[in-house]
Amino acid sequence: MAAKDSPQKINSLYVFDNIARAARSAAKKNNQSIKELAPDKPGNAGSLLFKMQGILDSIIQDMVSLATQEPMVRGSLPLPKRGL
Repeated sequence: MAAKDSPQKINSLYVFDNIARAARSAAKKNNQSIKELAPDKPGNAGSLLFKMQGILDSIIQDMVSLATQEPMVRGSLPLPKRGL
């Protein structure tokens, strides 16, 4: 992936976070545990959170690997002003 894809990945994390928070709230409200359900059973907020954990791990690993591959760009942040 190119360096330009990094902002999209960060934006995706915000969306992912909002979905996870809503699922966590629903799971707490309905006393659902965060576990995998049998494939023949309908899912719930707790099982969604279980699946999201695996997805989040892969997203973070991907972002870390991209960060180590991308060169650091000197001067991309403003430097503080010196002295008065």
